[in-house]
Amino acid sequence: MATFATFPANTLIDPVPFKLGIHDTAIEELQTLLKITKLAKPTYENTTKDANYGVSRDCLRPRH
Repeated sequence: MATFATFPANTLIDPVPFKLGIHDTAIEELQTLLKITKLAKPTYENTTKDANYGVSRDCLRPRH
């Protein structure tokens, strides 16, 4: 797994901490959309574990 605590040596500016604010209604809307979204049927491309074809179907399924 990648670590983001160390910045590359060739970074041109010093990164600074920031805060991001997202309204609760926007988060609730996203959660609702994710709940009602249908996933594609399993295929070779979306069931591989190596991410050569993008995000796997298992990563998109809800966890209960």
